[in-house]
Amino acid sequence: MPIIVEKLAGYRRITLNRPERLNALTVEMAAALAAALDDAVADKTCRAILLTAQGAASAPGRTSPRSSARPRPTSTGCWRITTR
Repeated sequence: MPIIVEKLAGYRRITLNRPERLNALTVEMAAALAAALDDAVADKTCRAILLTAQGAASAPGRTSPRSSARPRPTSTGCWRITTR
């Protein structure tokens, strides 16, 4: 499971779970992360989101340089991962 979502009292803990690749995002992980964030935003009891990663290190970025998935700000101030 590349994304682990824990629904805790008042917040969500979202963990990137791909330590063998330093948690670099794939298109599938980006979609799962976007869905988890949308779910957290829609939940009125969720007041915070804690984003963590498994393993000793995490590298920002994505696996495929050809991927068109990019984070984009929304009108609500949240970030959405979209494709062109």
